[in-house]
Amino acid sequence: MKTRTSRNGTRLYVGSPRIVRTREASQVMANARNLTGHRTLRCLVLPLCAALVLGGYVALSNATIKSRCRLDDLRADKAYLQTCVGLLERQWLHDTSREVITERADLELGLAVPEAPGRIMVVDSGRRSGESGR
Repeated sequence: MKTRTSRNGTRLYVGSPRIVRTREASQVMANARNLTGHRTLRCLVLPLCAALVLGGYVALSNATIKSRCRLDDLRADKAYLQTCVGLLERQWLHDTSREVITERADLELGLAVPEAPGRIMVVDSGRRSGESGR
């Protein structure tokens, strides 16, 4: 058999129409094929990947449920606060009405509201706005 060296430095034996590689090159290829074709490796990797995907799905769905519950709580708080604002506005409008103010002025300060509205007289003292008081 004749020996020939390939470009990558492997010795090749040429004796028939097909080329037979040396033992070092065939071992590397056999090991690479053996790892991918290993049955136990597939039996461990595939279930592990499936468990990781399932675990991620469960964690994501739990986070989604918690977020939805929190959102519902916030919406309930918003509705409660809007109701409180409405009640406070109604109380404000009642307390600032004319009837309530005149009643409190009479009770607390002793002020009385005249029966008929009074007249307001403006007396011009003869001064103009531009003149000085000298």
